[in-house]
Amino acid sequence: MGFTTVQLTYYLIALVLMLWMMWRYRQSLFLLLLLLLAFNGPLSYFLPSGPQIMRVVTTILATYLLLQYNVFKHWKQLQGFVILFGILSIYFFYVSLIKWHDGLLFTFGQYSKYYVPFVCYLLFAVLLKKSPQSLEYINVFFRELIFIQVLSGVLKAIMLNMHFWEGMVGTFGQPQGGGAGTSFPLVALAWICVNTNMNIQGWKSWAFLGGLLLIGIMTGKRAVVVLFPVFFILFALYVARKKYPKMVMTVIILAPLLFYLGLRLTPTLNPEKKVWGSFDIEYALNYGKDYSMGETDQYGNREKGVGRVGATLLMWEWIKDVDNYDMHSWYGHGVERIYKSNDFEHYYDKDYNFGINHRGSMTGVVMWYLAFGLIGLILFMIYYWFFFKIVKYQRLRFALYGMVMFDFILYNAQMIREPFVCVLLIFVMYYSRLKYTNKGTFIGTSNSKYI
Repeated sequence: MGFTTVQLTYYLIALVLMLWMMWRYRQSLFLLLLLLLAFNGPLSYFLPSGPQIMRVVTTILATYLLLQYNVFKHWKQLQGFVILFGILSIYFFYVSLIKWHDGLLFTFGQYSKYYVPFVCYLLFAVLLKKSPQSLEYINVFFRELIFIQVLSGVLKAIMLNMHFWEGMVGTFGQPQGGGAGTSFPLVALAWICVNTNMNIQGWKSWAFLGGLLLIGIMTGKRAVVVLFPVFFILFALYVARKKYPKMVMTVIILAPLLFYLGLRLTPTLNPEKKVWGSFDIEYALNYGKDYSMGETDQYGNREKGVGRVGATLLMWEWIKDVDNYDMHSWYGHGVERIYKSNDFEHYYDKDYNFGINHRGSMTGVVMWYLAFGLIGLILFMIYYWFFFKIVKYQRLRFALYGMVMFDFILYNAQMIREPFVCVLLIFVMYYSRLKYTNKGTFIGTSNSKYI
């Protein structure tokens, strides 16, 4: 089957699953909103101008729920967070619409990626205060959604005969990109941590974890092969604060195996550039270095702006030199010029924006800086610091914040920019208040048959 046929079949199956979930949870408009985010992929695929329509629909529904839940009756509890988001929103539209005259529809579409999770943040806050038991119900809902993503990864592997393609990242991903292939498995791992305190037992549980990893592997995401076991051990030993010898040893044993399989299964990490290519550590390390830091010329000079880490370091060098600052540095170039998917022209000009010339290599922090400048970047970092204040257990808060900042600074910020992944992260933060005390004592255990 060709990719088009596979896409159609894949998303048709996802659409059936979505309709089943809608019928199952038809009593709640809030869960309907979460379902629209979770099944954004098939909806965007089948609807004309699907992504734009879905952003409008989810924004309208989120705003309606904001009023229905009487969120602003809890103003004293939420005012600091709301004010921060309001300031960030005003700045967002000022730079994009007034300063750079970006398209209204495109600007609104990009803004919705932050607005909808913000509303969900407020709704979870209200539910935690008024009806904590409802979070248990929503946890079951998320458990099923995560399981669907695992099944979709397995289905994709079968349908594509282990041919990797990033365009189908579970049911929430749009056909044109798969950046969440790394971020979603990590956020789902954090959800597992909160549910089980990382006391994971039984082959079904390990198969579930393997399915999450498969999502990353099937999207060809190299980072997930390394980051998944790293964060697994981090959550187990730092957050859980209990050493489960069998589990930790299993991870330590599996890590080299995952590394071996990752190099052979990921086409970019082996010399043959194919699934099940040869195991060549030197080739993989050189590729990783060039991909992250940029390629070098014949004299050993590093090409500016090529590579995610290289782009970030270059940006930092630029920020430190105050002589470089002009209006663009303070306010950025607006959202449309930086984020529009087909606008590559400027990025191949080595003199454009301090030499960063490859859009696909830019990290979240670089993209945000280019769009909104240093002022916008500072506002954004302050907002997301307060974003995590809801987590009562300090170790978990630092682990989650570190994971998100890693994604933002050294990857493509899908934990923040992909609404479904971001909302799942927000739920993990709120749900952790029912599972952990502020001193790290684990209160409850999950009754999940999957983990």
